[in-house]
Amino acid sequence: MRWRVLSAGFVVVFSSALAGQQARPPAGPTNAQVPTFKVQAEYVEVDVQVTDQKGSFVRDLKKEDFEVFENGKPQTISAFSVVDLPLEQPDRPIFRSVAIEPDVQSNEHRFDGRVYVVVLDDVHTAFTRTISAKNAVRRFIEQHFHANDLMAIAFTGGRGDVAQSFTSNKRLLLAAVDTFTGRKLPSVLENLNTPQPCGPVVVLGKCDPPRDFDSDERLADGRRTMALLGKVANGLNGVRGRKTALILVSEGFYYPLGDIMQETRSGRGASSGGIGATNMSIYAIDPRGLATGHEDAIDFNQFTSDPAAETRAVQEGLRMLAEGTGGFAAIDASDVSSVFDRIVADNTRYYVIAYHPPSRPRDAGKFYRIEVRVSRPGVTVRSRNGYTSPGGEPLAPGVTAPAQTSRTLVEALNSPVQLSDIRMRMFAAPFRAPGQNASVLFGIEIAGRDLPLEPNGTVEIASLAVDATGKAHDSRTDRLALNLEPSTRTRVEQTGVRILHRMSLAPGPYQLRVALTNPATNRAGSIIYDLNVPDFDRLPFSMSGLLLMSATGSRIITAKADEQARAMLPAPPTVMRSFPQNDELGLFAEVYDDDRAPAHKVGIVTTVRSNDGAVIFEDAQERESSELRGQGMFRYTMRIPLASLDPGAYVLSVEARSRLNESLTAERHVPFAVTPPLETGR
Repeated sequence: MRWRVLSAGFVVVFSSALAGQQARPPAGPTNAQVPTFKVQAEYVEVDVQVTDQKGSFVRDLKKEDFEVFENGKPQTISAFSVVDLPLEQPDRPIFRSVAIEPDVQSNEHRFDGRVYVVVLDDVHTAFTRTISAKNAVRRFIEQHFHANDLMAIAFTGGRGDVAQSFTSNKRLLLAAVDTFTGRKLPSVLENLNTPQPCGPVVVLGKCDPPRDFDSDERLADGRRTMALLGKVANGLNGVRGRKTALILVSEGFYYPLGDIMQETRSGRGASSGGIGATNMSIYAIDPRGLATGHEDAIDFNQFTSDPAAETRAVQEGLRMLAEGTGGFAAIDASDVSSVFDRIVADNTRYYVIAYHPPSRPRDAGKFYRIEVRVSRPGVTVRSRNGYTSPGGEPLAPGVTAPAQTSRTLVEALNSPVQLSDIRMRMFAAPFRAPGQNASVLFGIEIAGRDLPLEPNGTVEIASLAVDATGKAHDSRTDRLALNLEPSTRTRVEQTGVRILHRMSLAPGPYQLRVALTNPATNRAGSIIYDLNVPDFDRLPFSMSGLLLMSATGSRIITAKADEQARAMLPAPPTVMRSFPQNDELGLFAEVYDDDRAPAHKVGIVTTVRSNDGAVIFEDAQERESSELRGQGMFRYTMRIPLASLDPGAYVLSVEARSRLNESLTAERHVPFAVTPPLETGR
């Protein structure tokens, strides 16, 4: 089958200089399951849990059944929705025990899952409970975290290099959790019970009085923990129309109870907003489980002789922190699975109400008390107890972009949830390159119906890579000007537009972030792509990412090509992973072998397996080491006709093995689907 690259009648202008854009009100499409409310500074959202006497969610309430009060005065509910999110399981081939991580990310379906941040309080968890704390969080991820959910992992000890940004990838989340180690300071009581040395001068026969050597550090640790919680809340402030959850795994920390109450209201100490300024619920879990009162001697000088009182005091702080935000504290629960079930239920089914508060002079940082009532008798209502008036300077974005990038684009890049007003798909493939960095080719295919196809329509595009420490790399902002001939416009509406780009990245884990916006409407789309860049120079035998091509994919017009790919491939690489039966699939990969001598062969096997593991296609080749190019590289291509494959799910696998050392292998797996044939001429 012949692959044909379409480009006629399509004029594209890429520019790195963007003119300033005046922000316009965003379009406000809503979704029955996940409401999207209009974003305003003076607009208050509250998520509400209503349960019956058995603890089950009460679903059949109407807007008229609710009353909301601010500082004791009734308010008019402007928006109302019941949220009931699906609990999706990952798709995996029957022949594999775990799902294959897809090499394509898409925002074509609006995010409809739960948003979690797990904060592992390493500075307030004893080393002896490291395993129990890790196991609890691992259980949540493995058994209670669903395919349509997002989660981030943070540590109170400031270990940003091992934290994990928002992802749905369980492997990455578990890897972050496994780095956790408790390093709690000795308790106050333990320090006070340590014999003190007598000074050089003994006064009246008395030695130095007992004291807590760690008091200053203990107080500083408590402040850092509260500051981190405020920072997380600020990061979630842009997630609208849904509940967000912070799961705090902690044995409690030294912090005055009155200040905890104040900061759940005002978020004092954060640069703007804080815990009380966002619709985030905190769920506190004490890894000690059932407390006997003697697990530890905890943290308050006023209870120097009663460890049970110390435990009660610090646990009361966790309760206040959680309940003040509409969550709960699991202090004495030995059955952590039931606790996790309750957290999932809390964040799956709930009501979201919103109202405009009374007009008044802006009083930044002031706390306004909220009370939600339901007219139905016999039910329990739970929500956050208030909010903080916004004010002060706006928060600086967590991810920075070039100075000319529009505000809408910066907000899209920083959103923890992918935006779907402009739909697109994305792949990324790392390749070995001269020097220490790898060359990462990524491509996006944008839905044509979401593009501004009117004369002189433009799209602004920003891309960057964020490393494990949160530093941005290879950021750029471009403008794509679409000037289409009439005959081409229909084609673009049907197939969309492809953009290819490369980044030069050092080895390590990254999140690639791509955002697009239509300046005329301020509608935006974004994708977050987890990528690990291999250290090709340290691997004696390895493989690049896989590039796929197809006749159907070549119908998509490439607005920006990659010259390196153009020189090597018969057609542009496609993001498509669903192909009709009358298509032909092509693949490209590079195999890297640092052993040039003695002469040897490298076996490369390509297979296509059906969902039940049956081998539908197989091709085995052997390459001579004498064929190695440049840095020790084979270029490998293969064409796979799809006519003999029934519609369904498949896995494409490419495995390379050195015959010089059979233990040296490299492999890539790509899930894809086959659909019924397209009609001739389409």
